[in-house]
Amino acid sequence: MNMKNIVLLGVLLVLGMVAGAAMNQANVFPFGTGKSQSAATAPKADESGQLRFTGDTVVAQEDQSIPGDTSTQGLLTEPLEWRSKHLQATMNVPAGVFHPHEGEWAVGPLVKNNAELFKGKRVMEIGTGSGVISLMAAKQGAAKVVSTDINPKAIQSVTSNAEALGYGDILEARLVSLDDMSAYAVLNDGEQFDIIISNPPFALDLDAPGNDAVTDNGELGFSIVNGLEEHLAPNGTVILLYDSLFYHQVMVKYAAYKGYDVRNNNPNGMYGWAAEVLFNTYLERLLESENVPLDAFSFNYHTDEALEIRYLRNFALDPKQINYQPLFDPPSKQRYYPGFLVIRN
Repeated sequence: MNMKNIVLLGVLLVLGMVAGAAMNQANVFPFGTGKSQSAATAPKADESGQLRFTGDTVVAQEDQSIPGDTSTQGLLTEPLEWRSKHLQATMNVPAGVFHPHEGEWAVGPLVKNNAELFKGKRVMEIGTGSGVISLMAAKQGAAKVVSTDINPKAIQSVTSNAEALGYGDILEARLVSLDDMSAYAVLNDGEQFDIIISNPPFALDLDAPGNDAVTDNGELGFSIVNGLEEHLAPNGTVILLYDSLFYHQVMVKYAAYKGYDVRNNNPNGMYGWAAEVLFNTYLERLLESENVPLDAFSFNYHTDEALEIRYLRNFALDPKQINYQPLFDPPSKQRYYPGFLVIRN
């Protein structure tokens, strides 16, 4: 490399650092660093010159006038043609379904790097969303995949894409009733799986009116662990992504308390909506003890700077500088999967 190219490379690096700092100051991050991010791009040309959508499409945001409402957060507002790197295929995802980006880039590498874990196994995915994770399990050779969700459009998405990609014979989708949103409500008595995998809602709000893609009112999380005795096959594995520090640690401690072997890689922080719930829960106790009106003030992650993602997550976390426990034994690739916990019986 000659001196002219070295200088040009240095200039580009500096410009990149400046742009990154500006994004951080404006609280703007690439899609997928948080479930609340949204972006819009025009279709881009692939190698053949044909236009296609990259997946960076508009997603719904919750009504900011209603603190704590996450009922539409992260849902697609228009149909999406998603080119999946890990599936090496295109998915067609209907509007009203949670964006597949997080499943693709957070869960996808783990599934790919542990392909042997899924080969020939019975797999259950709790909260399938677009279905991208279930389809990855099928691609890795799972003998059977059962995908569940409370959203009828999610069931439509995973079913139609399984048929289109040739996995219709091994994948079965089951709609969970809003009357019972516990983890195994749609399973038969004694029905077991070798792998149970989920990217569940990881903001815990016991006062939420119901569960959605972001928030768990407490009905789902503990039920995943509570049902393992009946539904996890001997020598089975549970893979959960709880990418917000509080609920992640709660699930780690609860699974250990119930006697399971647990390994985890801590997430690099938490999200604003999760912090809002925690802050307001303790604040209410404080105001009551000091005889201050409960509606005097509260925390709102839309308006309080301290609850912005840049203050709550450590994006500079370097796994090489921490002593972490690998989630899987060799020959699996030994790497850090932030936010994941693995439970074994």
